[in-house]
Amino acid sequence: MKKDLFLIFMLTLLLSAAHAQKVRYKDLFPRFAGMTTPELRNALKEYLVEDLEHPNANFRLALVYEQNYKTADPLTQYAFALANAEQAKLRFLKSRLLVDDRELSRNNEYYAPLYKTVDAKGKPFVEPSVVMKKISNGYDSSQLFLSKLPPIYASFTRSVNFYDKAVKAFAKLNDNYASPDDLYLLYDQNVDKQLGQLKQDFDSARHYLDVYNKLITAYPIAYHHQQYHVKPIVTFRLDGLITRMNFLTDNIELWDYATWVDGIRKDVNGDIAALRNKLNANEEKIDASLMALEAPVGPAPLPVRPDKQLVFTLNNFDKQSLVLALLDYKNFKQDWLLKSRPFVPDSANQLRNAEVYSTLLYANRSADTLLEVVRTRLQPIKIRKHQAFFEKYYGTADGLKKFAVDEKTMINTTLTTYAAGLKSAVMTLATTVEKSDADKMVKFGRYTIPYAVGTVTPEALAKGDPINLQMRRNSDGSVYLMGIYVPDKKANTKATYVARVNPDGKPGWMKTFDIRMDSLSKVPDAHTQPGPAVLTQEGVMLLLRTSPIVESASVNTVVYLNEKGEEKFKIKLKERNYPRRLLYVEKSNAFVLLLKGNAEQEDYITGEPITLLSINAIGDVSWRRNVEMAGTVTDLIGLTDGFLIAGNYTIIRDLTGKEFKTKSAEGQCSPYVIRIGEKGDVSRIRAFVTRNSVYLAQVVKVNDGSINLLGTEATLPAGATVAATPPEKIVHIMINRLTETIYSTF
Repeated sequence: MKKDLFLIFMLTLLLSAAHAQKVRYKDLFPRFAGMTTPELRNALKEYLVEDLEHPNANFRLALVYEQNYKTADPLTQYAFALANAEQAKLRFLKSRLLVDDRELSRNNEYYAPLYKTVDAKGKPFVEPSVVMKKISNGYDSSQLFLSKLPPIYASFTRSVNFYDKAVKAFAKLNDNYASPDDLYLLYDQNVDKQLGQLKQDFDSARHYLDVYNKLITAYPIAYHHQQYHVKPIVTFRLDGLITRMNFLTDNIELWDYATWVDGIRKDVNGDIAALRNKLNANEEKIDASLMALEAPVGPAPLPVRPDKQLVFTLNNFDKQSLVLALLDYKNFKQDWLLKSRPFVPDSANQLRNAEVYSTLLYANRSADTLLEVVRTRLQPIKIRKHQAFFEKYYGTADGLKKFAVDEKTMINTTLTTYAAGLKSAVMTLATTVEKSDADKMVKFGRYTIPYAVGTVTPEALAKGDPINLQMRRNSDGSVYLMGIYVPDKKANTKATYVARVNPDGKPGWMKTFDIRMDSLSKVPDAHTQPGPAVLTQEGVMLLLRTSPIVESASVNTVVYLNEKGEEKFKIKLKERNYPRRLLYVEKSNAFVLLLKGNAEQEDYITGEPITLLSINAIGDVSWRRNVEMAGTVTDLIGLTDGFLIAGNYTIIRDLTGKEFKTKSAEGQCSPYVIRIGEKGDVSRIRAFVTRNSVYLAQVVKVNDGSINLLGTEATLPAGATVAATPPEKIVHIMINRLTETIYSTF
């Protein structure tokens, strides 16, 4: 069965072949008109297999190949066009050999339809000369095409390839360098080589594109007549990047990589080279200055400032610059050394010591901040940007890191020294008691008043002598003494006196205040005691607190006396809480009074609001402010632009509403500060958080930049005094007027 099927299959093939061989050209010819170009080509090729020398078949196939190469895109279908042109050339050559007058006379009907011409009788006919000319022209045209297209295509593809290399090289530079600044400062022989190749590739691309345009001008090709223009690269990482390249468009756009490379090289050899030279010169000058300033003897040189143009250029080319951070640090260090070099503490002038140590602490903290910038910028890429500089002046990257470590050690050492010096100075200021004239007495009529501040005891009151509670010395040398006495031993009520001693030491005047709760009462019914007082250029302002014999709410009265003892004003305040601090603000010629609680002993558990009053020079209250908190008040001090309250909290909230609490039941507390503006606005409430109970005992203001909080690890209500606490156990916090911590021991 299988054998029979094989025989049938072979017989079929033989019959098909026999049938194909029997096809005659005159039978095939009429079918050409209905064929597509590929079908016609295939039919002719199949026929010529059997009849290689058929004139019209060769001529017809030459025309097909000619049509193919002339309609093909010479750039995108280059191989196809070239192959068809080669075939057209061969077939036209073969036609030249086969087609002659005899052939055209005998078989004119095969040629005439191609030209659609007729003779005088209307029969299809073409002149032999026309066909012969076509054969000749076809051959020449294909031969010209074959000679012209390869150099056109070669120049075009070379241009494309070279530009593609340039685009990729530029893209790689964009990947490797985040900014042109990085490219400038990381520029080395390898980068220069890359840029050189980039420029060469771009120039080659442009050269071959020019050659291509010249060639297609001389021999125009189908579909393409490109022109190109060059665009400048202005912004690195924005310009010059291409996601899809197209050289087939009529208007080709080229990024000008060559000019960009020239610009980079010009900057590197100009500005960057100058920058590096200036950087070296500045480093050497500043190092020489620092060496002279660090010398124990010899005159102090004037600081060497970094070249302004250098700093400007570094800011332009080297963002977050390591070398600029080094310059800043060394520049500041010169000023720091200049401040510290001549300073010798003076035990007789602790205020000056505190001022200088505060200044040096600021310098130390600023130096630490600047050095920290250096340390954070110690990154390999930032070191590479100035590799030669660091190798020259610091040896290696490790040498640069060692410099930073050594400087940090020096900063920490001097911080310890300055902090100890400041602490010692402010503790001395805090515990110093004015001893001059301490044993002196002054007589006002029948009263003899001591300068020394005394203690109120029943025994002292029973003697009937005035007990001095406050002494204030004015800048003109006059002295104000304020205290209490018992004007009526039967009533046994306390009254307040204010006495002025003239600058020459002689008694000036004495005023007494025995305020009665009931103004119509004929007998004393209350105690009047002096509260906080403050001196002005015109006299003294004093707060009087009057408390009834029978328990009732106390009354506060403000009295302002001039230097002659005359009342400028005397007003009763509606606020009855306990007066604790009083300030005079010379700038506004006004007074600020702080009140809190109802008794001298503050309630630090349930909470008492702090009340501030501003009283002007004629006795009017300008503004009031309440601050809710639980704790105690240590001091109220003046600032150039407001006031600062300092004390101890058990509960307090900052301006964001965040609450801070201590274990108040155990008496634990921590310091707080409240910054108040000139108009009474609260600009900041800052609570210090401590692990253990820290009691703020005293505030020493050196200046607005050095406000020193001195505390002890004690609890409320007793607390502890600075004088009674060993220096090593004193908690010291230095803040500025903005309540920022400059230094702290915890």
